[in-house]
Amino acid sequence: MYKFYNSILINKSIDEVFNIFSNLKFLSVIWDYILDERKDYTNLKEGLKVKFALLNNKNKIDLELMVMDIEKNQYFSILNKKNGAKISYRYNFIEKENATEIKYVENVHLESFHEELAEQIFEIIKDEDYNHLLKVKAYLEA
Repeated sequence: MYKFYNSILINKSIDEVFNIFSNLKFLSVIWDYILDERKDYTNLKEGLKVKFALLNNKNKIDLELMVMDIEKNQYFSILNKKNGAKISYRYNFIEKENATEIKYVENVHLESFHEELAEQIFEIIKDEDYNHLLKVKAYLEA
């Protein structure tokens, strides 16, 4: 298992930031290769499974996310399963003066991959996921 921590400051209220995350609108913001969203996920609750398809290098990938726990304006956790990897994300939302800090922890399980390949995949995931938060920040602050 691989683990990393990071944070980002978004110059918007905690309500605005959390509302984008809690209806999973952020997925459409950060992944411009979503083919379909199969439901409206504006009322997320613990245990809810979210399924949709992505297009990656002209290959269709089915993705399943499961909401692990959620507490309005405090935290949000999801489990992502795709291509033999399990990734859990925990986003903590902290209200700052005229801004919201998102602190997150990511656990990446790549047991089915050779160690050297797993390390390379982890580095890619780590970079991509921080870039995703930069896209959300740009979207919200635009």
